[in-house]
Amino acid sequence: SIEINQNSKIRIGIFDSDNIIKTLNSKNKGIYSLKISPEGISTEFLLSDLEIKTEIKSKRLYIGFEFDERSLRHKTEQHINIGNGSANINKAGKKIIVEHGVFNSSNENIGLSKENFANAVFKNKISISPESWENFRHIFEFLVSKIQILQAKS
Repeated sequence: SIEINQNSKIRIGIFDSDNIIKTLNSKNKGIYSLKISPEGISTEFLLSDLEIKTEIKSKRLYIGFEFDERSLRHKTEQHINIGNGSANINKAGKKIIVEHGVFNSSNENIGLSKENFANAVFKNKISISPESWENFRHIFEFLVSKIQILQAKS
């Protein structure tokens, strides 16, 4: 159990490693940040494809490589395609999360937002395997190390 002095403040930023952002660490200011590993991925890719593709209320996250680069149609479910113009145009054929602008034949958006996905994980509506949780270990270890710094200050 870790106790933190209520007067101590710490700010931790955790970023996907596919973001172009400079991490900042300042022990004096209590500011720390890290990019997830491995390089060049979204946090969701620390989970298995099966976990990523879990349906929540008939919506799910999609992965760009599920779609043909030219037609923007789903490779195995031809009635599904990527839409929403420039926001998604370069995602087809790539290992990137497509959360919005995925449409079925009735023109309904069937893409799940990353926020709703995270909430479903938090509420145990998506089952995450122990192997996938292990992929997050470096993040948890980072958090514990920064909390220990705070404890040493108090």
